[in-house]
Amino acid sequence: MYVFCVNPFLHVVTKMNYPLLIVLSPILDTLNWLGRFLPTPTGGLRSSIAIVAAVLLTSTVALFWYFVLSEIEMRRHGKSMLRFRRRPVEVAALAVLFISGIGAIRYAWTDGLLLVHIHGSKIEAFVGGLVLLIWGILLIGISIFDLLLYLRPGAHPAS
Repeated sequence: MYVFCVNPFLHVVTKMNYPLLIVLSPILDTLNWLGRFLPTPTGGLRSSIAIVAAVLLTSTVALFWYFVLSEIEMRRHGKSMLRFRRRPVEVAALAVLFISGIGAIRYAWTDGLLLVHIHGSKIEAFVGGLVLLIWGILLIGISIFDLLLYLRPGAHPAS
């Protein structure tokens, strides 16, 4: 049941939260690295850590989707939380968005090949790849659109 139902669902849900994964990966990797040097918790402490981790992860995902929906609403009115007045910050944000979009497309390709050729999961590869492809197109499109807005004369005051 886990291999055929739960695991594919988790893979697709992870890909739906791809931008959040980019932000959380360094934090989770650091915690994983630090965890190798600590004794493995048991009993009540282990359960408490699992509950706290689940609550933090769930609330982080909820905040991410709140941000996504707020950004969509703001862009309908010509505003954005992703646009900055200072040139270095704006350029960095645009670069991160563009590179993240390229990364999503690359991840869709490599993960799709892995899922099809090694695990034989064609539906999971297709759905997950489609979700990542949409994220990639959105992130690249937003970065190009915002770059064009930023380069427009008089769009932003010089910093």
